[in-house]
Amino acid sequence: MQVTSKGNNMITHNPAAQNTRSTEKSNRLLFLELVEQARRELPAQDTSWPPRSAQLFQNTMGTSLLSRERLTALPILLMDQYTIWSLENMEALSKSLPGEKSGPVSDHLETMERVMNESTDGALIARCERLFHELVPHSTRSSLHSYYNVRALDSYVMNAFSTGATVFITSELANLLTDEELQAVMAHELAHNDKAHSLNNVLDIVKTFGFHFKDLVKEEIHWMRTGEQGELLKRTIEEGIINPVLEDFSAHAPEVEIEADVHAVGILQRAGLDPQNLINALIKLHDGRPQPNADEVVRQYPELGERVEAIKEAMGKYELVA
Repeated sequence: MQVTSKGNNMITHNPAAQNTRSTEKSNRLLFLELVEQARRELPAQDTSWPPRSAQLFQNTMGTSLLSRERLTALPILLMDQYTIWSLENMEALSKSLPGEKSGPVSDHLETMERVMNESTDGALIARCERLFHELVPHSTRSSLHSYYNVRALDSYVMNAFSTGATVFITSELANLLTDEELQAVMAHELAHNDKAHSLNNVLDIVKTFGFHFKDLVKEEIHWMRTGEQGELLKRTIEEGIINPVLEDFSAHAPEVEIEADVHAVGILQRAGLDPQNLINALIKLHDGRPQPNADEVVRQYPELGERVEAIKEAMGKYELVA
């Protein structure tokens, strides 16, 4: 790192950090360009996936100068739409496939069938929306505030997850927690969105597949439409091409979860809410979940004690600053 002086101010130049930012920008642009190419090359019957995606591409690719925030926000929105579309279609595919289901792909499809059921419980939906939208103004990615939303799922699986801009809450989880605890869990999921954790996971896949990522997207869409797997998708599954990405994802999951916990403390504090409720919720989840949920099969979670310690430390730092 080089340090230069300008007047009374010291200015630091970090070439490594500049290279990292340049790489991040390149990866995000590549992601957008490859998915757009896939969309254009799809058969007409397959082009109904995320209806707003075309507008997102026009907004992005038609802009010569992209701010760092905009270049992050647009891929997040695209990925959010595509992920939700994928989850919903995988649930439909799971229900339509004949014969006995076995193997990791079928297990994943069966999980989607159990989880991705939109709730029709008006009271649950209203509760989730009220608690969620009280938090949104206090998250840090302001360019996405108008896009952040919550969806309630009718499921006996106890879980909450985010897809980039959307937070999903299952009825089983909502029934377990108080309003304050559920809001704390929502803050944790919002933190994942603020930190672009889901986007970073997808960019790792882009880096692994390079320009073949476009073909993988096309084959995934075709598979969800027809149940037929293309050669690249077959190889990806059967030969474990994506395994190193999943292993890296699993290895870094604990630090990502703790980063979200710490960021959630700030969201809750800015909203005038007690972060202790996040600890209470985690303890309830730990005690009330007899076996790993779908997420825990593919990634490691930090130990409860480690998470509690990190949250308490973040609470202490906030109080000192305040």
